[in-house]
Amino acid sequence: MKQLVGAGTAAVVILVMVCLLPALSHDIHNGDWWRQDAVLAGTSPVGHSLGAAPNSDASQSETEKQAVQPAATEGGDTALGRPKPKILSVEVYSDPACTEPSQSLTPQVTYYAKVEIEMRMGNQLSHLREVRVSIFYDSTGGNPPPPLTGDAQTCGILICNIDRPPLWEIDAGSPTSWEILPAECRQPDLRQKRGIWIFAFKPGKVAIESLPPANWDICARAVTKLGEWDLLCLRDKAMDWYGEVSFNTAMLDWGLVQPGLRFENAPPNPQSLTATYVSNGNYGVDIKSDDWLGETSLVYLDETGGNPPAGEMQFALKMSTTGNLGDAIIIRKSYTLVSNGNRTGEGGITSAHAFYLSLTESDLPFETYSGNISYLITRR
Repeated sequence: MKQLVGAGTAAVVILVMVCLLPALSHDIHNGDWWRQDAVLAGTSPVGHSLGAAPNSDASQSETEKQAVQPAATEGGDTALGRPKPKILSVEVYSDPACTEPSQSLTPQVTYYAKVEIEMRMGNQLSHLREVRVSIFYDSTGGNPPPPLTGDAQTCGILICNIDRPPLWEIDAGSPTSWEILPAECRQPDLRQKRGIWIFAFKPGKVAIESLPPANWDICARAVTKLGEWDLLCLRDKAMDWYGEVSFNTAMLDWGLVQPGLRFENAPPNPQSLTATYVSNGNYGVDIKSDDWLGETSLVYLDETGGNPPAGEMQFALKMSTTGNLGDAIIIRKSYTLVSNGNRTGEGGITSAHAFYLSLTESDLPFETYSGNISYLITRR
């Protein structure tokens, strides 16, 4: 399968045409902060989002605490004496050294979530059971708490199951193209009272493009083996547009053809492929071709779509997404719209493309010719 991937505004795939005249074939190449603390004694945490301060100033974060009656522990200690975590900071960076904070995320690009944690009451980090980072879609900009489960379009949850060595996992639904990269993740020395976790990850292909007021939030949560936990959120990251086209075949082959070939539903026309579009936002797909080169000769694309082309050494191409020749578009040297679409699921949207070839009636050198067809997927 050949694949085109794009992020930002556009991406191009090249389809290499290989043809023998009279034999013709076609090879396809293709922030605000939100904080929540809890001291628990056999209860479940309940969190509510509070007002958010600018995400560039962690000192202005708001704290919510859940008060419970101290519970007795072995040795006469109360719940207040149990090891409790405090998350000092959370941020996402574009570099492994975590020196360049990223204001936006691009699907399928590697990023590094850095979480700094200290244990209160002088305890060691080894008292922690789990550290997780939730990267999730905030559709209204209302700063909600993180979801409990992952989803390919709306939430990736990065998990460090604390041990020696740690177990790194991700919950982003199934199927999903979100990734956690264990080889680049780091857990600190658990004998220390303060340390930094690094989660290396790639957002999924269909993580929804954020259009204001929507955005993406990042929340870090640390939980001890006794259930005490802390939560700190960084708000208002952007998710960039992403688009991709892939194909089910690497070759369109017209076989042996004769001069004067016309656009018609008769062999060797049409030749077909299936394209799959994947995007996290609105997209458009365009197509174009160039002239084809043989061993010694050049044949020229007739942009009028002649049937057959009137000039010597010419060929023409059409393409239909409906299987109906009457609906086929003429392929030119500049991009022509194939279709528009909205964001897709992880599996994408498939589209059958039928290609029709027309060839001048004049004699052509008996050679193999090759050229390019380019697909362009862009944000619309």
